[in-house]
Amino acid sequence: MPKRPPRPYTAGIFWRRLPAPGKALLLLAIFFTFATVGVIQDITSATRLRPWPAVVVQAIFGGLAAIGYAYASMRRLWLLPLVFLFQIGGAIEVSRLVQSFWAGGVRAAVVSLEAIEARMMADGIAVILLIALGYTFFIVTIVREGGGFARLKAGGAGG
Repeated sequence: MPKRPPRPYTAGIFWRRLPAPGKALLLLAIFFTFATVGVIQDITSATRLRPWPAVVVQAIFGGLAAIGYAYASMRRLWLLPLVFLFQIGGAIEVSRLVQSFWAGGVRAAVVSLEAIEARMMADGIAVILLIALGYTFFIVTIVREGGGFARLKAGGAGG
């Protein structure tokens, strides 16, 4: 049985052929989709109402880590272990930053149930908006860039 030739690294080809505006749209889609992780972390600590800037810092970190994984996966596979170390080390540092600047938030003993409910509602709305933004950027990327790749794969002109 003849040996099949190795399959080309298609994610790398996709990234190289994607124009700069398409790359920006894709990275924005990834960022907003995974920024939700920072808000979800706030939901999991419902008994502490951390200030909004702390939630924003964690959301930004979640989005940046996801961009790192996506870039490494599509462009430089050897970067994946470094991105993993960035995520672990960064998570520790972000947690330390949040605790040092915002002293762990307001303790549940002094927070009313209504305040916690309001915060969970705001967090839920933030998650929905971030997912909607991420999805929108994915759809825009597919619509703007997908046609050229489909024609290219089919052997036609374009892309």
